Amino acid sequence: MTSSSPADVRQPRLRWWRHLPLALRALRPRSLHRAVKLLPAVVAPRGRAVRIDVPGWRAPVVLRARTSDVLVAVQILLLDELPLSALGDDAGLVIDAGANIGLSALTFAHRWPAARIVCLEVDDANLELLCRNTAGCAGIRVLRAGLWRRSARLRLANPGAPSWAIRVEEDELGPIEALGVDDLLADSGAARIDVLKVDIEGSEAEVFGPESGAWLDRVDQVMVELHENFRPGSGDAIRTTLQRAGFTLSRSGEYLIGTRPASASLTSSS
Repeated sequence: MTSSSPADVRQPRLRWWRHLPLALRALRPRSLHRAVKLLPAVVAPRGRAVRIDVPGWRAPVVLRARTSDVLVAVQILLLDELPLSALGDDAGLVIDAGANIGLSALTFAHRWPAARIVCLEVDDANLELLCRNTAGCAGIRVLRAGLWRRSARLRLANPGAPSWAIRVEEDELGPIEALGVDDLLADSGAARIDVLKVDIEGSEAEVFGPESGAWLDRVDQVMVELHENFRPGSGDAIRTTLQRAGFTLSRSGEYLIGTRPASASLTSSS
């Protein structure tokens, strides 16, 4: 067993204090109402498919009881880690990379009913629930694919990991398709991406690498969950890349938020 330095011991406490303002959101009436709705997924036998009614949504969603699905639901539905209230009332194209079981995509669809939302997911079990949960939303398109710096093939790097911790690595014979952001832009025919949400367990270091300059000026809002534990130093590199591209940075729970000033978006799209 290796010993921990004082900094290592302090880190969990620092992470807790960083999340304290966000945790207070769970005390709001809306969050408490949603928490009650989530209770069946907390008490049912582990892995059982449980239908959950989300207040304000047209159809229930399915979660796997007592799995990371519940934690994702807390993150998105109770704590509102996706800060959509600060954005405009219209969105044309939203990319949801690492869409998991669809809760983030449905949140986007509820906020922007007319938006086109492209979901990327690499795990088959997640993909099944993602398709099931989003089946009633015509604006949502689901792809079994990973987001990468360019078109490539991938394979799972940690088979058997929890559903929200699946990682991939490049393999020219891999079974999973990988797409670059520029590929998604070309396929959509859109001039810009209104929101690019990225939660891909360390692969964000590949996406926001040196080649990202080819497309980053066509993105207005970035929401990226950093995974320094998988790629040490990648967080600082991504922050630098976004700042150099003109984004203003903030935090919302686990997400680093990059927002481009409205004037810059209008200039770059003209």
